[in-house]
Amino acid sequence: MTKITFITSKKLFQNSIFFLTPLMVWKDFLNNENIFFDIKFYENLKLDYSDFIFIDSKVHRDILDKDFEKVSNDFDLFKKKTNYIFYCDTGDSSCWIEKKIFPLVDKYLKCQLLKDKNLYKTKMYGKKINSDFYHRNININDNKEIWSDKLNDNEINKLDLSWNIFFSNHNYLSSLNYFMIKFLKKNIIVNRLFYSNPHKKRINDFFIKFSDKNYYPTIGWQRKKILEIFDINKPKKFNKFNYFNLMKNSKYCLSPFGWGEIAIRDFESFVNGCILIKPDMGHIVTWPNLYIPNSTYIPIEWSLSDLKKNLDYYKNNYSLLVNIASEGQKIYKSHTEGISSGINFAKKIKELIS
Repeated sequence: MTKITFITSKKLFQNSIFFLTPLMVWKDFLNNENIFFDIKFYENLKLDYSDFIFIDSKVHRDILDKDFEKVSNDFDLFKKKTNYIFYCDTGDSSCWIEKKIFPLVDKYLKCQLLKDKNLYKTKMYGKKINSDFYHRNININDNKEIWSDKLNDNEINKLDLSWNIFFSNHNYLSSLNYFMIKFLKKNIIVNRLFYSNPHKKRINDFFIKFSDKNYYPTIGWQRKKILEIFDINKPKKFNKFNYFNLMKNSKYCLSPFGWGEIAIRDFESFVNGCILIKPDMGHIVTWPNLYIPNSTYIPIEWSLSDLKKNLDYYKNNYSLLVNIASEGQKIYKSHTEGISSGINFAKKIKELIS
């Protein structure tokens, strides 16, 4: 029997909810493999001994730089209660990594990793590969200049791929996630009630519901440029019902990078049967891999040089491209529904702890 304790914060940040959900929904599949998870909140933590401790990065988010001595002391305590400590970086970006954590842990897990791990040996502007791209190629500067830390071989060897934020209620009932986990330490997924057939009649061409505000300039550039291409000066805010209603009646969904490459909108697009258009994801590895170019999504250049000139093509050839939406939804379902999805997740956990 393998016992794993997962420590998270009662604040339940959004990514933490998504990260925890498959552990809850597929608990029986893990138990069938003699893997038993116990989820504990840091704020009232009482630890028993376990084989592994998985610690959510959000636990120490607010004190990591201000009081690292406290962080270090916590990890000293964890070491007395386990054989192995895995740090679960539930942040959005493939590149933003907390170098100071490496000496404290056995593995550093990320939801998405750079395909070329040697890039972690370089300094990146804004601590993100997309920020670095826009800084170097389009001369975009942030108000405050920050650079990523270079990782050495030993640190890179500790990096491992966990699972991304794919599994949750990406529908009208998304707020259910928070309350279920906070009060019951359970979650119920009801996406199957809200799937929209990609081949249904759709009256709107492009679903574009995002903002370029409150981002660093190197992050916001991509978003700002897309809004300019579509001549949107002030994105209209929608309530949840109208948001999803418009999405399921749209042919295409534009999903730029935000603080990270993967966006919740990607999975909402799969559920609602849109063709996902997104900056090329070929630089990362993630699990499950829902980003298969021109099969589950349409990749566009980071410079967006191909987007405007292809808009008419997208409009005029929707019937030829709609199978991309079908395939995206099919693969998303294959990782979130049925016995095989639970078996595959249990297999993923076994690989991580082997």
